Amino acid sequence: MHRRPRIAVALAAALTAACLTVAPASGAAASAAAPRSGSVPSAAADGHVWSVRPQADGSVAYTAYRPAPGVSAARLYRLLAAQGVPGLLDPATAATPLTVACAYSTAYAFNGGMCPPARWRWNGYSDPQVYFRDHTPAAWPVRASVTEWNRAVGVDSYWTTGPCPTSGRHCVHVWSGNYGTTGWTGNTSYRLDSSRFFIDGSVWVELNDYYAASTVDRRNTACHELGHALGVGHNLADASCMYATDVPSNPQYPHSSDYNLLRYVLYP
Repeated sequence: MHRRPRIAVALAAALTAACLTVAPASGAAASAAAPRSGSVPSAAADGHVWSVRPQADGSVAYTAYRPAPGVSAARLYRLLAAQGVPGLLDPATAATPLTVACAYSTAYAFNGGMCPPARWRWNGYSDPQVYFRDHTPAAWPVRASVTEWNRAVGVDSYWTTGPCPTSGRHCVHVWSGNYGTTGWTGNTSYRLDSSRFFIDGSVWVELNDYYAASTVDRRNTACHELGHALGVGHNLADASCMYATDVPSNPQYPHSSDYNLLRYVLYP
């Protein structure tokens, strides 16, 4: 894991709107980091199908579904609607260009680069502590993907098969199963509070065995969904596992811009 000097709790709260006010100190990092003006490129916002459900407590629940190879977002939307999934946003009409995007180079924050970004609270730690509780069989390389995401500066990622930790540390459940011809390879669900921080106990990942034809497929899907659970959105570079849609190269790792997005935009 990577450590930085301790961030005071008061400063962490102020960083709720960090992407609107904070930039790296200088140099190339400063020139590439968020915020940026102008419309978000469509590839950063589309590709997935979203379910959005306002909750009685004022929070909002989201699920982002990644289309399987050969399945368009429009077709996935129809499949999910037929399955009775509530709160679906039609991808043909849902995308709304943002005037300011939370991004670093080609990497965008979750929800199409929306500011403030969805992310985890510090809770008094130097970096947010995120534990991925792995419920999957060994065929899914969840542990290897957690190791790759833990290379990022700004947030600490841990793999566990034990109980979820407490004392201000966060937990993401990762499940797998043969969910059948749903049209999606993986999905990430979560709720956000009014300050757009993830709500503990609401974040989980589902990985679909049905479309996991190879080790490379599983590694790409696991890397992608775990990135979302940290707040990383899509990357316009098809060398990143966070590329919005399936590509023949099946990238298995985060891109350098994904790491910089975490360090300078989501968890500065």
